[in-house]
Amino acid sequence: MSTYRLRIITPDRVFYDGEIEKIVLKGAEGDMAILADHTPLMTTLALSELKVFTEPKNFKMATLLGGFAKIMPDNVVILADAAEWPEEIDVERAEQAKKRAEERLKKSDQDLIRAQAALRRAIARIKVSQYK
Repeated sequence: MSTYRLRIITPDRVFYDGEIEKIVLKGAEGDMAILADHTPLMTTLALSELKVFTEPKNFKMATLLGGFAKIMPDNVVILADAAEWPEEIDVERAEQAKKRAEERLKKSDQDLIRAQAALRRAIARIKVSQYK
């Protein structure tokens, strides 16, 4: 299988820079699997899990907390708001954030959009943390 270069850049670091076979991410159109020689595409990225395949059956999971992807036939560049490997996630903190967000959603006077975003972030972190 052909490989291509993936770079994931966040405001505070280069999260990933290397050759991969495939990446699975959630774009504006839904889940996408990107292989080498993909048609050029720009897309926004949803808050979601990310799978980086370095070999056909060997992948790393990460959280991707929104951003943009530039997909070219020989490389993909992701500019992400934030990204985390499972071992970087503080599960207890994510669980607490999830509970706070669920409580805010129960109250009608809170900012609904912020509470929903906080809940999605916490759920994504908890899910990815299981891949340690």
